[in-house]
Amino acid sequence: MRAAYASAARSTRAGVPALAAVAGVIALAGCRKDQGKAAAPVHLEGDNLVLASIDSKPITKYDLDQTLAAMLGEGGRNAPQGDKVRRVVLDSLIETGALALAAEKELTPEERAVVDRQVAGYREQLLAKRYLNRHTPPAPVTDKMVEDYYSAHPEQFGGKTRRTYELIGTEGPIGGDLRDRLIDKLVDPGKQKDWAAWSEKLKHAGFAVVYRGGEVDPNDKLLNPRLVELMSSLHAGQASQVAFVQGRAYVVRVTSEQRTPPRPIDEVRGDIRASLVPTQVRDAVKRASDEVLKTVKVVYQEPKTPNP
Repeated sequence: MRAAYASAARSTRAGVPALAAVAGVIALAGCRKDQGKAAAPVHLEGDNLVLASIDSKPITKYDLDQTLAAMLGEGGRNAPQGDKVRRVVLDSLIETGALALAAEKELTPEERAVVDRQVAGYREQLLAKRYLNRHTPPAPVTDKMVEDYYSAHPEQFGGKTRRTYELIGTEGPIGGDLRDRLIDKLVDPGKQKDWAAWSEKLKHAGFAVVYRGGEVDPNDKLLNPRLVELMSSLHAGQASQVAFVQGRAYVVRVTSEQRTPPRPIDEVRGDIRASLVPTQVRDAVKRASDEVLKTVKVVYQEPKTPNP
């Protein structure tokens, strides 16, 4: 069964959504080119050497070599015939084949149609992948692309900035004359050294305000996202002017800032390169599909509403 799992995993990688989107078009274009051509006899290397059979259905050396290549890379097909790995994989192919035969006997006509459609879809994906590799292979991920991504997303690699803050805000929405008088009191908050004491003075002056401090955390449910955004724009020791959020007046100050550097780029270069490969594949698919779509006629059919 291990061979079956490896084959399924390989199928999943080959059938990325981008490939699926263009597979049908490429398959249609290929069919047009092949129309009228007689099928020539094809000999697959090793296919004439039968290693086992299940109810007269053969498993050939070619089948085994392809499965080994999928599991272990191209070098896997060159393992010695008597190698334990080859025997294990052959046994796995036998198990998978026996299960497939048993399942096929139980298929209803509808289930058989579904399986046939899935097989056809997978075939289209293989054809699309082959076409892309031959005509528009994805461009390699360059060192500059890796470095640019690393510089733009340091937080993904452990780099972050830790800020602490303090704020003074009204307990609820404020307006009218009280709002104007409070704004006058909150002018130039950067001159205030002790904000906790300042908030007490404001309370004694008749303003219903609260003082709060802590670490700037976007996940803090008590902090309005607009306040987090405001704090993130400030540097250590910098205070904001009066800001109104949902009718409440606030002044905020970042009290400290500590930067943690990201992991060295050499430690994450491989991960970044792997993450950028799908983008290169999508670009290649887009280029290929743009060209292939010029050779076929695509008609979108509006679903028909059944008559009442």
